Amino acid sequence: MADRSNKITISLKRLTFQEGNEFYSVCLDVNIVVSGKSLDEVKEKMGNALISYFNSFTIDELRNHKYIRKAPLSYYFKYHIAVPLYRFTRLLKPSYNLEYDPKSKDLKFA
Repeated sequence: MADRSNKITISLKRLTFQEGNEFYSVCLDVNIVVSGKSLDEVKEKMGNALISYFNSFTIDELRNHKYIRKAPLSYYFKYHIAVPLYRFTRLLKPSYNLEYDPKSKDLKFA
């Protein structure tokens, strides 16, 4: 039976938007921004960026939310405009639910 004690569930707010031909995704709780030509590319880049970021913390630091690093306020304004639009259109989820295993460096979007 696998030891699940190292796995940590993390919920993060995100903002995804398009400007011109570029898509952007901002993880508001850890201030990570990625860009790409498609939503799939942005999701993959964000996953890689989050893994790299979370790898810099100990398990105790992750459990105690020491990874929180808020994005600039301007992104929160955009987020609070985007969430009602999401609820209306159901296009993009405004948050991530992640399961991160620091031991194996595995990150799964739930």
